[in-house]
Amino acid sequence: MRKEGYVYGILILATLLILGGCFGTKEKEAGDEQTVTPEVTPIEEQIAPIIQQAVSSRDLTVCNQAGANKYDCIKAVAVQTKDKETCDQAGPLKDECIKSLATVTGDTTLCADTTGTTKDNCIINAAKGSKDTSICNDLLDTSKTICIKAVAETTLDVDDCQTLTGIVKDECIYNIAVISNDKGLCSSAGELAELCVSKFS
Repeated sequence: MRKEGYVYGILILATLLILGGCFGTKEKEAGDEQTVTPEVTPIEEQIAPIIQQAVSSRDLTVCNQAGANKYDCIKAVAVQTKDKETCDQAGPLKDECIKSLATVTGDTTLCADTTGTTKDNCIINAAKGSKDTSICNDLLDTSKTICIKAVAETTLDVDDCQTLTGIVKDECIYNIAVISNDKGLCSSAGELAELCVSKFS
């Protein structure tokens, strides 16, 4: 029980690291190639008609109708139109806008105007968007590891997991096994192999 609790703790911590830094994604059915698209926030769902009107008219002043959610509207328009200049008008959501744009375009040059952790997260998003682990080489240490793992879990590429070490490698394979509904991968999940198998019982 202590070991299983320890494993669960590691899983939760690693998951929070990724979710806290990277913008969420929506994925296809297990076993299909994963499509990376920014998650629609509850606020964006509420103002969806205004967003669509702003996109179709190419008129950001329409977002004024969203009141306090004006910048959420502008961010959504920027992502849908893949326009960085629109992100520049997203006020306090500019960095979030750029990270979301990096996800849909896979373009790391968008991250040039960001700094620190935000820049690392932006690059991770771009790597996921382009499904290219070589982009992760622009990062160091923990950020690079999170990046490779995130891309591997998006593309369901176990070979990329194999470039990692320790519990992160095991978790990467475990997650792909669960996502793709492939019990056969559990034998490669190291410390998480038994837990992995239990998911299919």
